[in-house]
Amino acid sequence: MFAVRTAALILAATAAVAPVTAAHSAVEARGELPAVKAWSAVAGMSARQVVDLAGTLPTGSADAGTPWCDASAQIHGALDAEFGETLVLAKRDGLRLWGSDEMGTWTMVFERPDGSSCIVASGIGYQDGTDPSVIFRTAGLPG
Repeated sequence: MFAVRTAALILAATAAVAPVTAAHSAVEARGELPAVKAWSAVAGMSARQVVDLAGTLPTGSADAGTPWCDASAQIHGALDAEFGETLVLAKRDGLRLWGSDEMGTWTMVFERPDGSSCIVASGIGYQDGTDPSVIFRTAGLPG
């Protein structure tokens, strides 16, 4: 379920990005990624609102209009297997940033005290060395 929801989110988001241009192709040829872009896990809600909602959802939720919440191991395994993402930064407030230099994707996860987690936001433009605070600010959360 996660792979389908997240892949659909990323595909929809990337489809909204301007068509590939000669300038964009030249950037990719140098191995650089486009600017960091972010999408909330729930359309119409800010990442902050999703974090607040995620604190109240049951584990295993995957209904339309809610973020995917599941055992942290399930979410971590899916991020690794589907996108090659690894943990980049763990903040004290429960927010975790996962990223894949290979895929150029990132995912923000809210880890709850009960050992479960929820996907809060995701996006493109990640590469090793990307300042995590840029991603948090782009998602609308404090860096």
